[in-house]
Amino acid sequence: MMSQTMLSSTIIQYLERNENSFFSIWCSHLSLKSTRILYNRKLSDDWLFNHATGILPSSAKITVFEEIRDVFDKMKIQPCIYVLPGPKTSIMEEMIHASNMVHIDTIEVMYANHVPPASGNSIQITCIENKDADRWVDLYLKAFDVSISAIEEVRRAVSRMLRERVDLLLAKIDDKAVGILALFSQERVGGIYCVGTDPDYRKHGVGSALLSEAARLSIKRGNFILGLQILRSANLRNFYAQNGFTKIYDKKVYSSRI
Repeated sequence: MMSQTMLSSTIIQYLERNENSFFSIWCSHLSLKSTRILYNRKLSDDWLFNHATGILPSSAKITVFEEIRDVFDKMKIQPCIYVLPGPKTSIMEEMIHASNMVHIDTIEVMYANHVPPASGNSIQITCIENKDADRWVDLYLKAFDVSISAIEEVRRAVSRMLRERVDLLLAKIDDKAVGILALFSQERVGGIYCVGTDPDYRKHGVGSALLSEAARLSIKRGNFILGLQILRSANLRNFYAQNGFTKIYDKKVYSSRI
């Protein structure tokens, strides 16, 4: 169990670096003076792959947020900004509102406190290799209701994740692919991403089995902390809490007015 001392700004920085590095596999990035912008024009309708983050309160000015809007507008992508917790967060939020952007959701960041072992043995979980990449891709599209038009971009990302040694887990029942998860390890920090289940197999223990295997594998990789992120609008905090995860912090998501 992680001590309260470790739940500090340093841990937040580790988790944020893990997230930025993982999404850099999927995205291009642009470093401005006061922020970092991740973007993927082929997945332009998903702000998880198109957002600005890492804005320091000391450098926050209305002109910074206007510059972010201009960058996204030129790419014809809806602007999106992540705001981390901090002593001057309220001042930043006032500037964001003044830039005609509104709070659209909140990301809840959680860490593995004590993940219970998977119950039952009907769900088989393996780390995929290149030969199973298409099964992982197909299930990603199905689990997250992604348009088939994005398949080549998802294939590219999966191929790159395999080259970057991201652990891509595939859950199967009777050899049918039913769930996926990505475990990204860096700086002895594990990040769980892309947790998805075939809609026909939800509430069958697939997600819990994937989390249990990810926790086991994270320890094997030498990670001292394992984190994940969920959208508050998805109402999944209780599910992850039941699977041994505890919330550390929130970060707010802002976008332009619709």
